[in-house]
Formats: sequence, C-alpha cells, structure tokens
Amino acid sequence: MSEVSFSVAIRAFSSVERGGSGADPGPLTTITATVAVTGTGTVHMPDCRSLGKAKPRNYTFAELTASGIQRGCKACRVDQRMPLTEEQSAYAVTTTDSWRKATAAREEADHLRAQRADLKKRIRSAEDQLNALTRSWGHERLAQGSWPPASTATTVTGPCHDILRDADPVAFCEVEAVAAYDADAGTLTIRCPADSSHDSYTLREKAKTLVANDHPHRAARGFDRWMSWKADRSAALAALEAINRQYANVRPLRPVPDCEICGESLQVRHSDEEDIWFCRGSEGQRRHLFRQDKRSDPASVLGVIQHLAGRYLESFRRPAFHQLWPFAPDLASRLGDESLTPDTELLDEHHRRLRATIATIDGAGLASDDEDLADMKQHCQQTLDDIETLQSDGSADRVLASAISGGPLSELQQWLLIETITLGAYGSPTVQFTLDRPDVKNRLEIADLRHAISAAREWADEREAELHERETSGEGSQPAG
Repeated sequence: MSEVSFSVAIRAFSSVERGGSGADPGPLTTITATVAVTGTGTVHMPDCRSLGKAKPRNYTFAELTASGIQRGCKACRVDQRMPLTEEQSAYAVTTTDSWRKATAAREEADHLRAQRADLKKRIRSAEDQLNALTRSWGHERLAQGSWPPASTATTVTGPCHDILRDADPVAFCEVEAVAAYDADAGTLTIRCPADSSHDSYTLREKAKTLVANDHPHRAARGFDRWMSWKADRSAALAALEAINRQYANVRPLRPVPDCEICGESLQVRHSDEEDIWFCRGSEGQRRHLFRQDKRSDPASVLGVIQHLAGRYLESFRRPAFHQLWPFAPDLASRLGDESLTPDTELLDEHHRRLRATIATIDGAGLASDDEDLADMKQHCQQTLDDIETLQSDGSADRVLASAISGGPLSELQQWLLIETITLGAYGSPTVQFTLDRPDVKNRLEIADLRHAISAAREWADEREAELHERETSGEGSQPAG
C-alpha cells in the first residue's frame, strides 16, 4: 500500500478553494478511474453496495480533484484497490508534505473541539440533574440534639455568608451551616443555626458535590465526569484566590466609592442578582452605610457610574464653542494630560497579577469548558492589553480615545477618568472627574489660552502676509497714466 492513498491524493491536489494544496499534480495527471462519487464526497468502486443513487463513470484526475471528494469508502476498500504507483506516491509525499501536516493538525484540533463539546454537554447535563435534586431543599429548625439526621445521611459544612438583614450592625452570617444528604431517602436538608431562612450559595455548591458522591445512580447519571471537572475547577479557583490574596493590598484599577460619612473606601459583595455596598465601620458600632442594588437596574451604583463616565467622555467629541473658538485646541487632546497617567509601579503590579491569573486559567485548561473562567480570562486579557498600551505610551490618550466613539467603558477606562466617587445610603453617587479638579482645570485652561493666542498670532501673520502679497501684486499690475 502506498504512503499516500488514492482518496488522500485527490484531496491533496484539489484547489485551495476546495481545501487542497493547489499544487501541480505532475505524474498523477495520467490517473483515470471508473468510480462513483456520492453527494457527501465519498468515492466508491462501481461494485460497492453503498453507492446509493450515485452512478459510476470514468473520471480523469482533474475531474476527480474538482468533484469535492473528501474520503474513500472503507466498505469497498477503494484506496486499497486503486493504489498509486511508486513514482506517483513519491511525488505526492514530497509535494503535499506541508499540506498533509496542516490537515492532520486541523483534524486533531477538530477532534479536540468535539471532545470538549461532548464534555461540556455531559457536565451541563450532570449540573442540571444536580440542580433538580437540590432544588427542593428543606429549611427547618430542628430540635436540639436532633442534628445531624440519621446515620444514613452524609453531611457537609461551610460558612453561611448570607446577609443578616435585621442585625445591628449589619453583617454577614459567618456561622457554619450544615447540609445533609440521605441517599436512601433521596432527601437533602440544609440548616443554618443562626437563621433557618438562610440559603448559602457556597454551601449549595458543596452540597451538589455531596449528592454527586452519594447518589445511588451517580455513575449512570454521568456524575463522575462532573466530579472530575469540579475538582479541577476548585483547584483553579483556589490558585486564583491565592493570587488575589498576594495582591490584596494593591490599589485596584477600578472606581471604588467612598463613604459619604467617614470617607473610607466602601466594601461590596456581589451576588447573581444584587450588589451589596457597605462601610466597614468600627467594631461594635453601627455601619455608616449599607445599601443594596439590583444588578440589572440602570439606576444601580455601577450603572450610574458607567453612564456618567460615558457621558463625560462623549463630551470630548463636541467642539468647544466659546471665546477661544476657532483657535481652541481639540478637547480630545486633554485625554493625554499627565493627571490621567497612572503610577508606573501600580501598573507593573497589576501587569504581574494579570499575567499570573491568565497563566493559571490556561494551566487549568478549563477556559473552553467553563463560562465563568472564560469571561474572567477575556476580562484579564483586555485589561492587560490596555495596561501594556499605557506602559508603552506613557499616557492614557490611546486607551481613552478608543472609547470616545461610544459603547460601554471598561472599569480601567472609568478609573482613569474618575478622581473620587462619594456614595451615601440613598441617592446617586457623586462623581468627581480628574480633569474637572480645580487645579487641573485651571492648568488646562491656561494651556488652552496659550495655544489659542499662539494659533491666533500664526493665523494673523499668515493673513497679513497674504494681504501684503495681494497689495504688492496689485500695484505692479496697474496700467501707466
């Protein structure tokens, strides 16, 4: 059998538009064959039982390469029954070597993508089954000494982390909550000793693992693959959390509101549906501020900051019609002002943090199968690209100018524009932009005046020269008296 089969040679010497190399077939042009080609691109021998409606006929090699053949039929063994000669095979091996390597790499990538798609499908199926099993949890206050339940149940514990809405000061529940799963009865019960109404997301995820481990039909339900993926994801999240702890004291590249009472930076807890803003306050004292926002609400804190920053940046698109017009500089030139240039050491710290985060996600190999990690990687990569632009340019001009035309601003772009944000328990946040700071604004207006005076003088000199030229040429062209 030749190293390059009959059907592979046809594909290899097809045109580039048909996925081939487009190379000169050389000695293969002498090939003629009586075969049948189906609509799916499979070539058959005339006596094959899988022909279907395809009719055998005599083909030249040029006609075969133009017929869209993708594979040879294995049932009739067309590749074995139509071998290439040694000369043809040697020529095909030499001429199409790079094409065959590229095709093999592409087919391997397609195979890996199909495997990942199957993995995601099985993970999603197991996740849906676990959600269905854990959806009807029982929340109950059990009598003292009756917890945990019967010995047939297995338990898992974790901090509740639900909000103590009626507590003073407002805080988050740190009590160890317990979930118990009884595989025999198929029941799952959760209990927070502090409040029976608490439903901890963290504990819910742990309980899914508990059910996946102990459910009688675990193997049949595909939980094994889910468990393996969950373990890899947990390890990746633990590594990411270690990176966050390492850089916990580095100032974030995003707008952080300050408490309107004490001026300290506010803390925020994010959930699937809401953001909870609060001021740490002093231990044992009432918090200065506590507010909740629906994440989908345009009037939420983050929504208002996004809107105000976008409107402010959009103002740089409009011409400045004032006493300096038409000699005033372009407003967009202010985006390169030194007041908007971040500290280089801060950028270096975040550059290292983002590189480490992306490397951790890539090392886990889960970005293609986990939407949360994929979104995290995309966000980190976009921020990393902007940081590298800031480092190479030494100014914020290019990073901010790209957003002038509209669209949502990134957290980094908002942070570059905003000096301070003050937030109270009620009402909208008060945003102070860096370029509107009195000292910066005064310096920029002085620079604008100098630019306008210089531009006006240059314009006047050009017009005076033009006038002088016209007057001189006019005297010379007057007729003699």
